[in-house]
Amino acid sequence: IENSAHIGEYLLNRLRELQNVYPIIGQVRGKGLLLGLELVKDRNTKEPVDESVAAEIAASCLINGLMIGRTNRSFTRFNNTLCLCPILTITTEEADFIIKTLDQAFSEL
Repeated sequence: IENSAHIGEYLLNRLRELQNVYPIIGQVRGKGLLLGLELVKDRNTKEPVDESVAAEIAASCLINGLMIGRTNRSFTRFNNTLCLCPILTITTEEADFIIKTLDQAFSEL
């Protein structure tokens, strides 16, 4: 449980660093190791990206060895959130791999 809180906070901060680089990341949220990145066309209007964008990011991550989730047909319009839920025993090195892989996926958009 302690690791979940520690690495969860570490990941949340690292995801916020990605948010500062990529305007498509409208919001980063989470508690412990349950984390989400909401993808938007515009941060001011908070208009969601098309769900195909979230699918493209998830597919890119999978190709590079990282399986992430995404909202998928959960709602009529708001299927634009990437979902992370790594194992409770995740290490800092594994967390860094998540960030590196997401960074690569966003840079390829």
